[in-house]
Amino acid sequence: MNDRQEIKFNSINASSLFHFTKEKETLKSIIRDGLRFSYAFESISPQITANINYPSNPHNVEELYKDTGVAIPMMSFCDTPITRASSHMGYYGKYMIGFAKKLLTEWYKPIINPVLYIHSGNLSDAMVDLSNIYAETVNKQIDQMVSISKQGKTKDSIEIKDITSKLGLRKFFILFLYGLIKPMYAPQDGRCYYDEREWRAFKSDDSYGNDVWKWEITKEDYDYNRDVWNSELAESVDNYLTLPKDLFRDAITHIVVSKESEVGDLIEFVMESEKIFGYSNVSKEARLYLVSRITSIERIALDY
Repeated sequence: MNDRQEIKFNSINASSLFHFTKEKETLKSIIRDGLRFSYAFESISPQITANINYPSNPHNVEELYKDTGVAIPMMSFCDTPITRASSHMGYYGKYMIGFAKKLLTEWYKPIINPVLYIHSGNLSDAMVDLSNIYAETVNKQIDQMVSISKQGKTKDSIEIKDITSKLGLRKFFILFLYGLIKPMYAPQDGRCYYDEREWRAFKSDDSYGNDVWKWEITKEDYDYNRDVWNSELAESVDNYLTLPKDLFRDAITHIVVSKESEVGDLIEFVMESEKIFGYSNVSKEARLYLVSRITSIERIALDY
């Protein structure tokens, strides 16, 4: 017997997760291909960067990364009710698609989670200390591999493979945590990130030699390379979030354009697009259902 109780969200949370974008054409591409991972720049402690990437000698390289961060391929959502999301739209755009929170978070449970907003200095210090422990553990396991190798074991031996697997998994777990960290505020422009109620799904660097995350870059590096990196992501279907056809009806809660005059164009697109969320041969019934979810920010402002 299943004793789990259904979780009920109160009025400060929307029952949907919204993804915002600034361009109508981007919204169309999401409807056609699915939601794609895109790179976002995140500032991160230089000591954490050094510990993660150079665990054997982090203190000699820490100073090099004081003005750098990391670009992470992610999808961002928020669960702020649309009627209270005006400031969010100012930053992220007035085009959006909404997904049923319960369904999306269960279907993609391994990779989607609310952001961990940091305010306490103790928590910031704990994140750095955790990276110190990670570096120490990695070095011990590398020493263990060297010792085993001297005994005549090769990289294909069970012992070496076991240590390599643990190293990759440990890096995956620690980066999953760091990928969810965000400061509460942006003092330079007065933004309160906490108000964004962000959820993230992201691709993680899960093993050595995996360069999905772009470390040791400045914000200027990110701005210069972002379009190229995103184009590379667009080449693989593995970098898109799609939904089974039979979940369209339950999963898509809102499709929102900026102006009421844009609704007709989007209806036409949904009805005529060769693909919907990456699928060909989507039924007319499913397309009509998506059409029923289309509205505009102008309409919402007038009616709510």
